[in-house]
Amino acid sequence: MRRWSWLFAALTIIASMAAAQVKVFVARSPADLPPTRRTGGRIGDFVLRNEHITVVITAVDHIHRSAASGGNIVDVALTGAKGRGADELDQLFLFLGRYPRQGRYSSVRITQDGTNGVAEIIAEGVDSEDGSLHLATVYRLEAGKPYLLIRTRVTNKGDKPLTKFDFGDAIQWGNARAFAPLFGFGIQRRTEVVDWVGAEGYGIAYAWCTAEGRNRIINGLGWSDPIARTADLAPGESLTYERYFIAAPSLAEVARIAWTLQGKKLHEIRGIVRSRATDKPIIGVRVTAALRNGGPKEEGTEPLLAATLTDTKGNFALWLPSGTYLLRAVHAARLSLRNAVVQLPSPKSQLVELLVSGAGILLFEVRDADTGEPLPSRLTFFGINGTATPDFGPNFFSAGAENYVFTATGKGTRSLPPGRYRIYASRGLEYNAAVAEISVPEGKPVRVSFALKRSVDTKGWLSADFHMHCSNSFDSAVSLEDRLVSCAAEGLEFVVMSDHDVVTDPTPTIRRLGLERWLAGAAGVEITTRGMGHYNAFPLPFNPTQPGNGAPQWQGKTPEQIFAEVRALPTQPLVIVNHPRFSTLAYFTPYGFDPDTCTATKPGFSLDFNAMELCNGKAQTDLAILLRDWFGLINHGYPIAATAGSDSHTLTHDEVGYARNFIFVGVDDPREVTAEQIVQAVKAGRVVVSLGPFVTITADGQPIGSLLSKPKGDIMLSIRVQAPNWVKVSEVELVANGVAIKRWRIGKPANGQGVDWQATARVRPRRDTWYAVFVHGPEGGLEPILRPFRTFEGTTYRVRPFATTNPIWVDRDGNGVFDPPKGRVLP
Repeated sequence: MRRWSWLFAALTIIASMAAAQVKVFVARSPADLPPTRRTGGRIGDFVLRNEHITVVITAVDHIHRSAASGGNIVDVALTGAKGRGADELDQLFLFLGRYPRQGRYSSVRITQDGTNGVAEIIAEGVDSEDGSLHLATVYRLEAGKPYLLIRTRVTNKGDKPLTKFDFGDAIQWGNARAFAPLFGFGIQRRTEVVDWVGAEGYGIAYAWCTAEGRNRIINGLGWSDPIARTADLAPGESLTYERYFIAAPSLAEVARIAWTLQGKKLHEIRGIVRSRATDKPIIGVRVTAALRNGGPKEEGTEPLLAATLTDTKGNFALWLPSGTYLLRAVHAARLSLRNAVVQLPSPKSQLVELLVSGAGILLFEVRDADTGEPLPSRLTFFGINGTATPDFGPNFFSAGAENYVFTATGKGTRSLPPGRYRIYASRGLEYNAAVAEISVPEGKPVRVSFALKRSVDTKGWLSADFHMHCSNSFDSAVSLEDRLVSCAAEGLEFVVMSDHDVVTDPTPTIRRLGLERWLAGAAGVEITTRGMGHYNAFPLPFNPTQPGNGAPQWQGKTPEQIFAEVRALPTQPLVIVNHPRFSTLAYFTPYGFDPDTCTATKPGFSLDFNAMELCNGKAQTDLAILLRDWFGLINHGYPIAATAGSDSHTLTHDEVGYARNFIFVGVDDPREVTAEQIVQAVKAGRVVVSLGPFVTITADGQPIGSLLSKPKGDIMLSIRVQAPNWVKVSEVELVANGVAIKRWRIGKPANGQGVDWQATARVRPRRDTWYAVFVHGPEGGLEPILRPFRTFEGTTYRVRPFATTNPIWVDRDGNGVFDPPKGRVLP
């Protein structure tokens, strides 16, 4: 009997070894690559595969998205995945000091082939900004392990020390939604210290961690920069840092693996979620585990430690450290009726049963108050009278993004938890918003209708956003279809797709969605350099046979060369400098641009662009210095147009169309405008920048962008400010040559109507002078339609309404041209 027991044990071990396999190889056909919902691996890349996960590392010459070289992770999928479990990741590469500093590898090769149960690839190179910093990164996949070990050795061969230097990774989550313990899905735009950071996709979840845990993680919208070590590195010294990248079918499982790697003792909780209406198990309900510390708290405010989804039988499992937890069932269309408080460890195993309601159903329609025509629009939901504000899903689905719903047709059906709600219907900056309060019962459809009044007269002007992203960008998960639906809903009429180093043409999709009545567009790109700034260019040829669909290649070139090449294209693109002063993405700052002299300290700088972003999204932290830059350029004879762009990467945190441009083209139907007309209008300065109000100015009847030659006499300036009923305006400012010469206060409109304010100013300049008008509103003056803005550091700002015209030019000496004043001088 013992002989047979020994034989059985031996056969079991052999079978286990046979099942646990790992291999590494170079992809020779598309079938060698895992299924993916992103643009990732290609033939010639390296594939690491075991029975749990498949990982793709780019070949040395495969420079993917924002990487400086090959040698980086671009795909991670569950092995054998067909639909669920396919790759959702965009990319992972080294983070050195601060983004976008990273590794530039010159060699990527296989060092262990998997025959001993270990497959390894090593990528060797240098720091992308300092060639004296030598790097060697090992990617190690073992048989039977659902994670990749990443080990990087950094050697300082230079003569300068690194002090308090950050060593980590830059993770671009692609179509997955970031999550971290204690902060849950609210980790976006926060910098926090946590045990691990992860993301959830369709049937797959990811996590990054170190064995020590408690790492500082910098999080944006769609990306995380986890710091593995912060250390000094003297000349001649080396350091090594290790971390794990995990993939599993659920967030609960990657959490279990991460905490286990960190040596934490975990306890299992199992349960089921049922419907009160049917007593049947519910599939796809999110179960959250919030850590309870101390006394009672308002439900939903406890730190969210873990989450998972119920399976096809309504069951769930979580693995958690010791503590007291509140378990809740959370669903976009159901109320949580029975929660559970669980103390871990528990003296006995128990099945937790959570209860949810049936679904509520809302039928909605939004129409034009004057014509009765259905309108593309956005609905914003808030829970009232004890009902929680709903969360319809990730911030990249137009049918339900957090508490927003976008409609391209003006009508639809939305399931939501039973309760009482305040709903706002809006359509951008030319329409008043409407509001309704409704009660939604369980299982019985409720109808709600909205009529939106067009209250802002923009005859001859089209609403345009030149800066937005979809899933062709490494840091956005919004599909092109969802992006265009959101554009139509926000009242935009001309859009430029500006994905990072990828040309995206929206026009075929606009036609396919039947949105031509509302929306026109142009193929564009955001030229995303490292250390030289970001630049938008449109219209561009779309060529899918070329890298980035024909995107301009900036590597090894100066801004001067990039601008010259783009402007020489046959489409004669407009070139816009994006966020010129924003952190590491700036153009003006690293080149030492001085607006008082319009010179720069670094070679390769050029002012041969057409426009600069005065407003980038809802952020206004750089507005004062950008105004100084713009005034300096104008006063030195550079007719650079001020423009705006939302820089939207999601559908909620950075809403598309805020900020935006109003472009005077003399037509109101998007079907009657071309990209070339938009470009010419911007070059002529016929642009109003708006984050809420719409403002115009004329000089003796001449509009913005005009040159008025009048050697003698007074000039009559006529100003008009308009805003819909949800935008608050408080001050109007008249500026001449960059100097404020007159201000007006605007009172609150009566009876909840929008703003329509007019004034005149008589001026008699002594020299050539340019005039522009600025409009300001109070802090929070765009709420509740626009939510506050949160920085990457976690600081929250309530957004202030703002608008400005581009200049009217007055030729006072009658020589037929505008002679710039060379500085801020009174007229």
